[in-house]
Amino acid sequence: MHVALDTHCDVAVSVGDLAPDQMDTHHNRYRCLLCDSQLKVNVSDDGQPDRFFHCNSESNCVADGNTSACHRSAQEFAVMKLYNLLPDGSELAEVDLERRIGDASDFVIVDAVSKPARVAVEIIYKNRNISLKRRLQTLFDEGYGVMLIVVKNSGVNPDRLEHYLKQLGPIRVGRLDPTTWKMSLGSLIKRDTVSLDAPAWDRMPAYLS
Repeated sequence: MHVALDTHCDVAVSVGDLAPDQMDTHHNRYRCLLCDSQLKVNVSDDGQPDRFFHCNSESNCVADGNTSACHRSAQEFAVMKLYNLLPDGSELAEVDLERRIGDASDFVIVDAVSKPARVAVEIIYKNRNISLKRRLQTLFDEGYGVMLIVVKNSGVNPDRLEHYLKQLGPIRVGRLDPTTWKMSLGSLIKRDTVSLDAPAWDRMPAYLS
């Protein structure tokens, strides 16, 4: 895993940003943001931290399934960003990956979510068929605000996507650079900031409808 909760300061951190004094090899500093299990820092042959791993398991607590390595990494960084955005120590700071939201007849699978805070994060990577309007409708109906993050080497240009979405409201698209894993969160899209009945939807590209 790329990210973990540093229990010494209650902040989610990425393994690439660890300072020498944070490379704690004991079992009591880092915990998994998803399952709360203890994590350790794995140090590569050149002495650099390269990942976190579960102390009591050889594998991650989330199965990769059909998710690509880049998409899974993007999800982890979204969880880290979302956790640090929420109030320290509150029940709102509960985050999870790939959760189904909606009823049996109309649901979506979101990449990262805080159910208590009602915030969902969507990662846009390989799949160009975003069906954004339908996804927003379902998430709005369930009381969620939505953030969009585009991986910069994906099939969707983040600047062009943001240009289209600004026709609907004050929307800023988040971005992830997979060469550095630097991520910015997009603005929180809510029902009261974007109208799903706006005429501008008729001018959107097919992959957004």
